[in-house]
Amino acid sequence: MEPTDPKNDSDSATEQDQPQGPLSLGLISGPGYHNKKGGLERLKKVLAQHPEIDHYIVYTPEEVTQAVDALLAKSTALIGANGGDGTLGMVVTDILRRKLDGPRPYLAALAGGRTNMSHGDLGLKGEPHRAIRRLIQWAKNPQDQSFESVLVKRTALGLQRQPEDQPLYGFFVGAAAIYRASRVIWDNRDSSKVPGMKTVLGTAVHVSSLLTRLLVGRKPFSPTTIKVDVDGKLMDETEYTALFITTLDRMALGFKPFWSKSRAPLRLTTIAHSHRNFLRAALAGIRGKPNKYLTREHGFESHTGWQITLDIDEPVTLDGEEIVPRDGQPIVVKAGPKLCFIRV
Repeated sequence: MEPTDPKNDSDSATEQDQPQGPLSLGLISGPGYHNKKGGLERLKKVLAQHPEIDHYIVYTPEEVTQAVDALLAKSTALIGANGGDGTLGMVVTDILRRKLDGPRPYLAALAGGRTNMSHGDLGLKGEPHRAIRRLIQWAKNPQDQSFESVLVKRTALGLQRQPEDQPLYGFFVGAAAIYRASRVIWDNRDSSKVPGMKTVLGTAVHVSSLLTRLLVGRKPFSPTTIKVDVDGKLMDETEYTALFITTLDRMALGFKPFWSKSRAPLRLTTIAHSHRNFLRAALAGIRGKPNKYLTREHGFESHTGWQITLDIDEPVTLDGEEIVPRDGQPIVVKAGPKLCFIRV
């Protein structure tokens, strides 16, 4: 897996990042919720006015590979991924597994999915049919706008279930209650007959219910046993209520639940099953500003690293997709390359 270079770890735009002229644009759309609910048809109406833009609708990693093959064969400089976090992850994984002769294409993330957590940090705002209009105009004359104002650099994280596996890339890994809650949310949201509950509203309602139980001192799930190793150092705790790893700068709703002062691209936040004073700690934790309750002694830790190993017996989530450990092997998460996203 190609690592992030710690000597060149800036998120700022450089002359090397700056395009020198118009950029050719291609688009890959996945089976995101909003795409299925009419968003894709609205997008197609916009693209009908721009036949120069190649548009591929995909459902599987194999179809993503075919679409990326076609776009790279035409030297497409800017590739849009329109869908949920899963679609974005498939496109990123396919591009980062390739050995390219030149620079990687710029990327743009359009929110055609349901929850779109990564999009809130690195994607275009608004519905895809509106976002694509802005992207098309920008690609024609990228010099007309300050590049620093539109470029977002993010490190991808790579997940391996066995040492010989090619990594799966994404931006968020969740375990323990995050995985278990996701299962509950997926099942309840998909079976709900209440209008709006199949969208991000349904996610918010179920997450709020789980948080309420934590706030009143109840633990909604039994502990998950995980042995966590950060850059070769084994953590003391083994029973967790929740754990996540991310390279995003901010989470859904703008939360920043990481407060480690060390600099490394992988951000690890853990809540021990023995945690205390959840409300007082959470009020500080979601803003990334520690207080006297947001401490290891109270069951809350924040670390950064370059490689994090999870020895765990149950699945985890990678950008909302279920990842099942293989043959008792630990899950290894490594810092991958930086990618350039365009937000206009």
